[in-house]
Amino acid sequence: MSVWIPDSPCTPETCITAPAATAGAGRRLARGCGVLLMIATGFVLALVARRLRADARARVARAWTRLAVRAIGVRTTVTGDLAGYLAGDSGGVLLVANHISWLDPLVLSAARPCRMVSQHEVSTWPVLGTLVAGAGTIFHRRERLHALPGTVGRVRDALRAGDAVTVFPEATTLCGAEPVRFRAAFFQAAVDAGVPVRPIAVRYRDAYGRPATDPAYIGDDTMAGSLRRVIRARSLVAEVTALPEISPSELSGSRHDRRFLARLAQRAVADELGLSGSGTFPAEAAADRPGGCPIPDNRLVGAR
Repeated sequence: MSVWIPDSPCTPETCITAPAATAGAGRRLARGCGVLLMIATGFVLALVARRLRADARARVARAWTRLAVRAIGVRTTVTGDLAGYLAGDSGGVLLVANHISWLDPLVLSAARPCRMVSQHEVSTWPVLGTLVAGAGTIFHRRERLHALPGTVGRVRDALRAGDAVTVFPEATTLCGAEPVRFRAAFFQAAVDAGVPVRPIAVRYRDAYGRPATDPAYIGDDTMAGSLRRVIRARSLVAEVTALPEISPSELSGSRHDRRFLARLAQRAVADELGLSGSGTFPAEAAADRPGGCPIPDNRLVGAR
């Protein structure tokens, strides 16, 4: 493992709590069946998508992700000044978001047609890997530092072609309570392409509107374990907040611009999430566990 790859301080043992409310057995069974149905549908679409044009593949991928998110019981809300960004007609833009879960790319793809930058391992996943590859995902190998400039170059070319590209600059997943830390590398693509950066804040809430840890995919967690937690939760809401864009054209053009862009985007997302410096959840926050991240204590939550 390269020392360049960030080491997440979050683990399932210290950061994930039981949901404030769980879904009934019937609903959990329905969601499980929905997941199997979406896997089967995704397999068929992955084969068909290879024969479609890029724009058609993007529409197919978006439709599938929207259905998949709903099938596992997650409702998505989108707020902020998205305007043309939701319609997909705004031209090239680099979307940068904090990273909590494997759900994040699905939620963002369902909200807005875009190309994702994802770690290479995702391309090897059954069904999903083929589907996201067909949707134009740009894969990169985090452990190979020498390959990073090439990946940044592919992102730059996609932006110049008018695509929206989504990157998770934290380069790891966090539970949602840790301070936001954006790495600067992929911001260079926006500088070179001369396109705006659109910060996106992602968070998950439970049935009572409190921060939810069920979707987190951190540490030595498994996809199956995270999926089970999502299915058992009574009601999960993925909140996507689009923040004001940052234009590289306003910068000086120095080699440090990408770092300045990264700091501006990081601050915007951190402020929106209430994680600017304390590393805790906003005021609805809660209890600390020794050796772990500050987490919400769902035992204190009452129905509203």
